[in-house]
Amino acid sequence: MAFVMHILLFAKAQQSVDYTWRDPSTVLFPVIEGQAWPTETGNRIERFPYRIKKILKQDAGSFDTGAGGLSISFISNSPEILVRYQLLPENATAHAHMYGVDGVGLFGTSKDGEWFECPGTYSFADSVTYRFNIRDSLKAISLHQKGGVFKLYLPSGCRVQWLEVGSVAGAVFRYYPVRKEKPIVVFRTSLIQPVPPGKNWYTLLERRLDRTVIDLPFPRSTTEKEVVNIMSEPDAAMYVLDCLPGLTGKLRICQAVRSLRKVRSHVPILLIDHAVSGTPGTYPETYKKEIAVDQLPREIISELQKEGVDQLYYLNMDEAEPLPKGIIKAVSATDSAMQFCAMTCEKKIRGILNEPSGQITTTIPCTQYRDANTYDWRDRHREILELQKTAKEPVTIFLGNSITHYWGGSSLQRGKDSWNNDIVLFNPVNAGFGWDRIENVLWRVYHDELDGFEARQIVVLIGTNNLEYNTDKEIIEGLEQLMLAIRVRQSKAALLLCGIIPREGKEHRIQALNKGIAQLAASLRIDYADPGKFLAEEDGKIIEQFFTGDGVHPNEAGYHRVSSELIRHLVR
Repeated sequence: MAFVMHILLFAKAQQSVDYTWRDPSTVLFPVIEGQAWPTETGNRIERFPYRIKKILKQDAGSFDTGAGGLSISFISNSPEILVRYQLLPENATAHAHMYGVDGVGLFGTSKDGEWFECPGTYSFADSVTYRFNIRDSLKAISLHQKGGVFKLYLPSGCRVQWLEVGSVAGAVFRYYPVRKEKPIVVFRTSLIQPVPPGKNWYTLLERRLDRTVIDLPFPRSTTEKEVVNIMSEPDAAMYVLDCLPGLTGKLRICQAVRSLRKVRSHVPILLIDHAVSGTPGTYPETYKKEIAVDQLPREIISELQKEGVDQLYYLNMDEAEPLPKGIIKAVSATDSAMQFCAMTCEKKIRGILNEPSGQITTTIPCTQYRDANTYDWRDRHREILELQKTAKEPVTIFLGNSITHYWGGSSLQRGKDSWNNDIVLFNPVNAGFGWDRIENVLWRVYHDELDGFEARQIVVLIGTNNLEYNTDKEIIEGLEQLMLAIRVRQSKAALLLCGIIPREGKEHRIQALNKGIAQLAASLRIDYADPGKFLAEEDGKIIEQFFTGDGVHPNEAGYHRVSSELIRHLVR
């Protein structure tokens, strides 16, 4: 039925179309991402609340660069997305579109978590209207029938008076709440070349890491004390000081880092140097001054490390070879320059946060939206983050796919009795997500699902959904990266890696693969269990009476057999 509705919506788009319009400012929960103070700004499209503007009153006009870096995430299956808005009078100039300053940008993710840009057109009158035809996107074919997850970047250089998002009437459309994971907080100069929304290096970085980046641009006249006090307020995963434009001078920079470290004692601080705007042949004096500023971080880090300041890092763009042709220190506002900055920063940040990304799909963390008919993947991730805060320690975390998700403790429970009678005794948290693959669990581990608490044991049962897309070697490599990521975040917890449950048509392959998984567990010195061993005959063929009928998911009797083997490996 949902598929038929999807086709009808596409057909309707060819005729006269009615749209449903939604004003994000009227949503009852925060939806504007990239705001450091969402409870103070609400859903108003502005970067800073009044309190911050008052603190920086001498530069209140110069530091507020509109809604740059702010975005709104939503899910929709509408074949078209329209955005209409009006700028404040002082910003409403027709030529601004030439520079991409006051436009919007729309990006989507496929059901397999792959980002793509949505092409758009605009019209400019008393208000601005952008029209994004989702059908023209090359990746649109890979969307779930219920739609895709989209991120709308708001005007980057102008202040918005009002804004509405429109979808085809009758289509699925829902705003997502702001994300719960800790963000990357970037301090940079407010003097930056105009770049279309979603195309700046820090918004590219945001999508590459798939983690919220809070962009805090301040003018050069802002004092060290003001900057540090404001920067330290958000609970960040990392602070990035971009070329220290508002903290020129070795003494001021050192004081700023010391002050930031006092407030946030264990949060990594990254100093980067890629904002030199001159060249040796043009404006040589300016070039010399900015090069001198670039040399400071090396001296500063050396001095501060001698004082015992830890978690302090430096990124020198000159060391990130090869530089793309025509880029001078990657300051140019070209797409290649912004991509270069984002890729270089991503590599450095992943190393600092212990979030490596490999070359094969099982080692590249990503989201997914494959089981949308049953549950919403991002909503469940948010629920797990909330649950971890309230769970009574120590807990046993079960990471997996639908075999775990629908075992027990969720809305759909196929093995309720065995979960309640056997597993509940171990104080479990069911963190299974239907249709997850190894790379999806890796994303969830990277995005705080194992942070902020102590687990007794982490049980991992994942990989069956990778069988169609990956070799056994790729599955083993993905599991190795996943288990190492878990160990970094839960060093005191016992780790249990499980063999893949047998499934119809792939029994012999799974038998061989499980031997490799057992060897991996032994090499990592962690426990191994084969909870599906009693769901198959000696020759490996599944026993159909223990499955739901699809040859993949155990039924109630099957889950009893799974739990009887698994509890021998669980830690009380």
